[in-house]
Amino acid sequence: MSTRKLPLLIAISLMFAPALAACANDTTSQEQAPQATSDNKPTETETKNEPAADENGLIPTDDPNVFKATKIVPRPPESAQYPKPEYPALGYENSIYGAEAVAIYFEDMVVHAYSTGDTTDFEAICTSTAEWCREQLLGVKKVTETDTWYKFENAPEVTVTGYAVVTDGGPGEYSIRMESTLPNYTYFNSKKMTLTKYPKGKVLRRVFLSYQDGRWVIVDVGSEIIE
Repeated sequence: MSTRKLPLLIAISLMFAPALAACANDTTSQEQAPQATSDNKPTETETKNEPAADENGLIPTDDPNVFKATKIVPRPPESAQYPKPEYPALGYENSIYGAEAVAIYFEDMVVHAYSTGDTTDFEAICTSTAEWCREQLLGVKKVTETDTWYKFENAPEVTVTGYAVVTDGGPGEYSIRMESTLPNYTYFNSKKMTLTKYPKGKVLRRVFLSYQDGRWVIVDVGSEIIE
């Protein structure tokens, strides 16, 4: 799980922004070119120049990190999925330390949701006013309703760089500022039939939290990619 660094006190966005934008303008099967007939078969030279699919049905593209899939790429086994993080005990403590612990836990929870499609705890930690959470849930929905999947290599690395007491009428009681290094991950887009490997990326988060019903919850998130 993420490394919590005290006393310094994650919109994927993110971490997952390149992958989440991949749904638009997909080519449907009706729009694809018809199969070759005896009159339009590719020449022998053209056939030789076409890259061959590997044993997994993947064809290389000009981008070494992107592959076209000739068939649905199986979802990684459950043992390879990102483990479910546990809500921190400090999260029940009405203090800046409790708020910080939940902010770090939240970064782990986002990765877990995208990896598994399980949004139960993700939704439980976000209030209805947290628009960033709602946007991410739309992305996670693809994991549960299609053959799309994400596989993360490890946990995000979180460094809390500051915190503030909210006194200007903004959301929540505390704002936690964090730099999160998101892990390498693989994304299979079942609609576009592409497999993409993404490198590590760093995002800056401002997580606003409120203490409600005996525990800290997320009321807003600001996020930007910094590298």
